Amino acid sequence: MVDPDPGDMLPEYDFTQMKGVVRGKYASKTKNHPRLIRIADDLSDLFPDDEAVNAALRDYLKGHAVEAHSG
Repeated sequence: MVDPDPGDMLPEYDFTQMKGVVRGKYASKTKNHPRLIRIADDLSDLFPDDEAVNAALRDYLKGHAVEAHSG
């Protein structure tokens, strides 16, 4: 048998028996926070900050019909 990855959850873990465990306890706190998106190194050299990326994307979208993505 292959040893499990140290970061894997083992089947014998039973969190239902732990006190104070609430599923999704902090989910609402991240609801309105911005999503972080990684930009490739070769592209990040061209954009000094998030405002430059947003401006370039908005400029690109002016010439392209794109349906909004929710999620």
